Amino acid sequence: MLTRRAAITAAVSVASPVAAATAVDVRAFGARGDGVADDTEALRKAHAQDRPVFYPKTGAFYRVSAEIPVSADVSSNGATIRCAQDGTEGRSIFRIRRNRRPITITGLILDGLYRGQMTGGQWSMCVYLEGASDVTITRNVLRSPYGDCVYIGSPGKGEGCSRIRVVSNQLLNPRRCCVAVVCGKDVEIRDNTMLKTARFVSTIAMEPNPNGFDYVTQVRILNNRVDTPTPFITASKFNGVETEGLIIRGNRGKAERLLYATTAHIRAPVIDHNAIEARH
Repeated sequence: MLTRRAAITAAVSVASPVAAATAVDVRAFGARGDGVADDTEALRKAHAQDRPVFYPKTGAFYRVSAEIPVSADVSSNGATIRCAQDGTEGRSIFRIRRNRRPITITGLILDGLYRGQMTGGQWSMCVYLEGASDVTITRNVLRSPYGDCVYIGSPGKGEGCSRIRVVSNQLLNPRRCCVAVVCGKDVEIRDNTMLKTARFVSTIAMEPNPNGFDYVTQVRILNNRVDTPTPFITASKFNGVETEGLIIRGNRGKAERLLYATTAHIRAPVIDHNAIEARH
């Protein structure tokens, strides 16, 4: 069995020399990554170039105090970004909204520093997607957000996310969910390790807001490892669009139950080859 340190190391990819050479290096815009300086503005300047961005690993971490808008690929060789989150949207770490090209985020450790404190809101995420498409989040460690490790939603009517891949990450100890699918189509959550200790919501939530237009459909939850005191998956609310194309397959670990569905309308789900041990 992997130790937690070994598991985190295994989850983070090492950026190739070619990727690092062709991307914007955040240090060129003044980011220090020393764990002391607030690197928020420097990182925002780097991402404002609308080019791939590379975060070199440092001996400490990049400290941010507000969200970083992302419009192109982000890669690293294991750098850590920390934000002392408080539950507000502005304290998410990365936000992708209505992107114009495919985006991949890989090789990073994003830490929301949630340690059990309670201040109200639930909206500080590691990665916040709104109306995003063709986004791949892979081989990262996303840990301790005040809200969700990955939030998949909409900024308005008819602007749900599509073609989202959350693959081969470590999703650790969120206050809310490892992945929340609030408005999205064609979402794949695969080969992740998900650890949750807070008895709040669930590990994966399919939860459209009761606004009359959010929808959740074509979600595939495959081959994940989970350890949680909550249900592994919850499905709630119905906004007039049935959840079709739901596949839950090959997941294993411990959870309060595999799936807890309330008022959601799920048509012909495929649920097989899961090995979830009941945890109370």
